[in-house]
Amino acid sequence: LSKAENRVNLALFSLMQQDWYREWFLKRLGLNTGALVYPPVNYRGRRPDLKVEMNGETLAWIEIELGKNEKQIRDYEGIFGETIKSVWGKREDEGNLSLEEIKEYLYEQIDEQLLSPQARIHCHLLLMLIDGGLNSHGAIQTRTGVSEIMKKEPLVVALTEALGDRLIYTTGYVNAGFVKADTVKENGISLKVQRWDKKGEVAVLSITAGARVILPSRNKLDQYRPNGLEAVEPYLEFARNMGCNVDVGRFNARPQLRLNDKRDEFLEESERLAHLLLALA
Repeated sequence: LSKAENRVNLALFSLMQQDWYREWFLKRLGLNTGALVYPPVNYRGRRPDLKVEMNGETLAWIEIELGKNEKQIRDYEGIFGETIKSVWGKREDEGNLSLEEIKEYLYEQIDEQLLSPQARIHCHLLLMLIDGGLNSHGAIQTRTGVSEIMKKEPLVVALTEALGDRLIYTTGYVNAGFVKADTVKENGISLKVQRWDKKGEVAVLSITAGARVILPSRNKLDQYRPNGLEAVEPYLEFARNMGCNVDVGRFNARPQLRLNDKRDEFLEESERLAHLLLALA
């Protein structure tokens, strides 16, 4: 719940206990208003925010984002082969529904509905979280899918082949045991694994500006130790052998190497590197 988006999702789901809200929400998405709405379990490392089900049949999956994310919707459509509905931040994002519209509807209903004090405070909480989430989203860089340009980088190609279906290109959540790939800019990629406390992710290898390979420092891996300390030391030793100073003292240090200088060495060791990444995952 350290992420604003996750706090919005939780409060939005909890409000589904109010029939007037759940029925409006489903109707706006073109779904049967008698359906059940709940967070699903993970499937192949993917997990849309909500599942809509009626009489044991899946009607749709719902993905909620503070901004626009078309790639994630396409990714889910390919995996689940079922209807994916989008709830994105603003009207201009052109999702099936927007958090802005939800906010406007809640303001109306607070005055019109005979709400209990608990339901009223819940509505105000969700309004506050939506406002805070939309404001923070506009102030930070949005993570996005890896570009086709970076997918053709020889090192990325080699790692994609070596990691196989354990590498997932997504901006969403991935389970322990999988490596996630996303980015902020077109000429970058970040490979991440789940932290040991399951409260986020830690980047274990990144390429920035298409020119530099960034590896995590010892301090960062020791603290987040994705799959225990026994997986950390072999990875750090690999980094040292590549000539990267991962033993720097600062927690947020970004030990790095010039990709052009080290590409051939990374390619020769791509199978071993993939094995080490999966150990961390």
